[in-house]
Amino acid sequence: MLSPEYLSDVPTSMVTLYEQVEQDILSDMARRINEYDYWIPAAEHQATVLEEMGIVREEIIEKLAAKTTLSQTELKNLMKESAWYALESDDSVYARAGLTPSPISASKELQSILSAGYSKTNATFSNLVRTTAVTGSNQFRNALDKAYMQITMGGMDYNTAIRNAIKELSKDGLGAVTYASGKVDSLEVAVRRATITGVNQTALQLQEARAEEMGCDLVEVSAHAGARLEHAMWQGEVYSRSGTSKEYKGLVEATGYGTGAGLGGWNCSHGFSPYFEGSPRTYSKEQLEDYKAKNYTYNGKAMTEYEALQEQRNIERNIRKWKREQVAMEVAGQSIDDTAVKLKAWQAREDDFLKQTGLKRASDRTSVGGYGKSQATKATNAAKRVANGEKSGIIEENIVIPRTLSAAAFRDTVLIPDLGKKVTGKIVEGTEITKVVTFAGKGTNKQIKVAKHLEDQFGVIETEWKKVRGDGYVEYPDGTIKHVELHWFESKDTGRIKMKVKRVFANES
Repeated sequence: MLSPEYLSDVPTSMVTLYEQVEQDILSDMARRINEYDYWIPAAEHQATVLEEMGIVREEIIEKLAAKTTLSQTELKNLMKESAWYALESDDSVYARAGLTPSPISASKELQSILSAGYSKTNATFSNLVRTTAVTGSNQFRNALDKAYMQITMGGMDYNTAIRNAIKELSKDGLGAVTYASGKVDSLEVAVRRATITGVNQTALQLQEARAEEMGCDLVEVSAHAGARLEHAMWQGEVYSRSGTSKEYKGLVEATGYGTGAGLGGWNCSHGFSPYFEGSPRTYSKEQLEDYKAKNYTYNGKAMTEYEALQEQRNIERNIRKWKREQVAMEVAGQSIDDTAVKLKAWQAREDDFLKQTGLKRASDRTSVGGYGKSQATKATNAAKRVANGEKSGIIEENIVIPRTLSAAAFRDTVLIPDLGKKVTGKIVEGTEITKVVTFAGKGTNKQIKVAKHLEDQFGVIETEWKKVRGDGYVEYPDGTIKHVELHWFESKDTGRIKMKVKRVFANES
């Protein structure tokens, strides 16, 4: 029999194998969302987003397929190890009963069951490549479409819309499976479930074959604290495999064995071992009742171990969420300040929860690909900076655009991307650029991705550049004046350069 503790640890290596791929894909989506041209016409956007969606789909397939050989090797090793562990445990019971099981290697039936179990589970992983490509690319499209609508309709400023899109992608991780109900499972959830289910079901089938060989009809089901409520009802008892026993209930009827919701089903860590009449029972009635007791307290609330573990899983999901968001925000060149504050708050909550309940930390369940010591240090520093009242953006004074015959001296020519790559307008003289904020480059914690290019083009070292935004009024080529959000670069030596319209405020022209 595979113990619940053994099954709990089984998926760790497979989850670790896929977590870096998941974060790489999410980071690539975040980069694409950040770099997307949100000022193209709606018809062009529909065509462009389909093209981007196709690229994302192919990249997901490519990245996951690249892990196929490694995952197949790891899965095969897991299955063999689990089969040996399960049968070795059962064979010791048979030996005590005076029976002599044949070696695993000598049984064609057992080898066939093991091979079939591996093939079935491997097929599940192969199918995940296809379903993740579909679900993930749709996830990307939905985020991109939402950002486009928020920006072009004027319902949200450019930067906030992009950040919200990245937050949406990071919240639950890369989608892998979409159900008819609309529920979506992340790649991490799908990998964990597929591994536990495949390994346990194969082990149970091997144990059944061995029980047939030994002529053993009775089995004792494992029990553990923290079992889901519907499983806690039947755990720890003895059942008849054939269902013909007059003293014991049938295994299938009582536990749902063989169904997704029953013993050995989805994510179930229960198993069984051979039992012979008159043998001592593994679990006393008192022990089984104690498993259901509210022996844990958190913030004054009494909890069963199942309830406590559910709370722990919730905390771990939130820590992963904010770690994913931090990595994605960094790749997209966005500030991590808000994210770092949330991450530190959930990590502090985890520390407090574990201290109050005495449960052990499950570090593998808070792990995220691409998140290491460097990212942890950045999060700590960012959270401290926010706590001290510092901001990643620097509020600047308003910029007055004077009336002058030499307006070009103030570099007030503005690129208007939604009208074409080379179409420009002019900042209206006599107005002000307000709400001016330096949001990247010198004096902030956010890098300018093109700083080296600016250095090469203008001869000003990359550390001296700022990226700035503000609200102003621009005269368009047709003479209309529009209230817009402007972005530009500047340095002490060059002043404002490469100014462009990032969005037009709604209902103003």
